[in-house]
Amino acid sequence: MDRFEEENIRRLERNQRANFSSAAASQWLNIRLQALGVVMVTGIALIAVIEHSSRAVDPGKRVIRQGNTTPRRYIIHEEL
Repeated sequence: MDRFEEENIRRLERNQRANFSSAAASQWLNIRLQALGVVMVTGIALIAVIEHSSRAVDPGKRVIRQGNTTPRRYIIHEEL
């Protein structure tokens, strides 16, 4: 092999090592972020189920803002 081919192979190997490290770090981050998302969605779903089963929140009530005055006033409106 001549000097050009050896230099080219050496640089290509160095580049491939850097690309592999970058891809591995990206996949590691991707897995961790997906796991965090699963934990958050599961937690929120559990809270919603617990709140629904304990009847702590009434889905028939709405909060309606009255006017554009400061301080803002809110009233609870119950749908029949």
